[in-house]
Amino acid sequence: MAVIGKRLPAGGPFDNILNLNVGDAITVTTCADVYTYTLVTAPRDLTVQPADTWALAAVPGNPSAMPTDAWLTLIANQDISPSPDRAVGFAKLTSTSAR
Repeated sequence: MAVIGKRLPAGGPFDNILNLNVGDAITVTTCADVYTYTLVTAPRDLTVQPADTWALAAVPGNPSAMPTDAWLTLIANQDISPSPDRAVGFAKLTSTSAR
C-alpha cells in the first residue's frame, strides 16, 4: 500500500513525516482490521524526484522482485516551499488484528 500526502506549514496529517524514525509503528485502520507496520526506512533519510517511480514498487528498492511481505510506502514533499524533492519512507507489516 502507498499513502501519498502533502506537508503543509501547519495542521496537515503529513506535517511530522520527517520526524518518523526507523522502528516506529504506523497503524492503518480500516472498517474491518487494524494493520501495524514498522518503519524500516525513515522518510528524512530517503529523497527522490517525481520521476523516480521505483519508490512505488511492490518491493522497496527492488522493482522487479515479487513481494513476499506486505509493505507500506509513505511519500510526501520533502520541503514546505515548492521543490521537486519527495521524502519516502518504507514500513513492513508486522501485525494485523480485527477491529
